[in-house]
Amino acid sequence: MTLHKAPKHIPLKPEQLKLKCDTKCFKFDTTDSITPIEGIVGQERAIKALKIGIDIEGPGYNTFITGLSGTGKQTSIKKLLKEFLPNNGIKLSDYAYVNNFRDSDHPSLLIFPAGQGRTFKADIKKCIKFLQENIPQILEREPFLSERKSLAKDYNKQQQTLLANFEKKLKKDNLTLGQIKTEEVTRPEIFAVINDQPVYIQQLTELVQKKELSEKDA
Repeated sequence: MTLHKAPKHIPLKPEQLKLKCDTKCFKFDTTDSITPIEGIVGQERAIKALKIGIDIEGPGYNTFITGLSGTGKQTSIKKLLKEFLPNNGIKLSDYAYVNNFRDSDHPSLLIFPAGQGRTFKADIKKCIKFLQENIPQILEREPFLSERKSLAKDYNKQQQTLLANFEKKLKKDNLTLGQIKTEEVTRPEIFAVINDQPVYIQQLTELVQKKELSEKDA
């Protein structure tokens, strides 16, 4: 096989790389006087397929449209949908999934008339922003602080009453309530009372084995 040397390229000047359109060839002053082209140029098969997809009313059928971005695809499709949909009476809807606070794994579905889903999304964002800005202020106002202190006082009183009754029951069984510290955490613990001294419940078996405590007392 014989290799041939490639021909030498002719250098181009910058002005040769720019396409210049002679506006004198146009027979109009502005594009306002031009009737828009119907459909999408060079996409007759795509338009036909879209029309067929829209005409299928059975559940489970969808139309998938793809193409390069920036080519006006979305605008053209919206225009075609407006032309096709009135013929079959289909009404478009917006579907919005929102959090289900009772079951977060199964979101709730909201259905809006076409175009209102975006409005709902914007309103939710405004609502969240409003709550983020105003709730902290409300929580710092005097009426709320007073109510919180009152509730805390009532619950503390109930807690003390329950704790006192519980300690009385423990005392009848020679038990007492204390606290132990594990690393950085302090937690409540029930102790046995032996000779007026608190003893870990787990140590009772050891005391019985050492005959420092009878099985009956344990």
